[in-house]
Amino acid sequence: MSAKTNIRSFRYSDEVAEILEAQPGDSLNAKFEELVRTCYLAIDERQRQLARINEQIEERQQLLLKLEAATTELSTIERDLRSVEYSFSKIKRRAAALQEGV
Repeated sequence: MSAKTNIRSFRYSDEVAEILEAQPGDSLNAKFEELVRTCYLAIDERQRQLARINEQIEERQQLLLKLEAATTELSTIERDLRSVEYSFSKIKRRAAALQEGV
């Protein structure tokens, strides 16, 4: 372990005191150093995790946009099919009326 040349004094809350006391180490200084190291070393991994999660979110958003577009297209097709069905039934009635008239 390197020499401790940085001498500082600071105040902290009871909550921080509980967190420090829960850290491994024989002294408050050791516990503080362990907490700082642990948090510092976790930053890179957390940033990688965040980047992966952001990529997944982007992929899901793109999929959602495609699904929304497909849903809109299916609704349009359904509306068109109903229109065609109505037109065919109209033609069928006219053909039946024409046949009766002959």
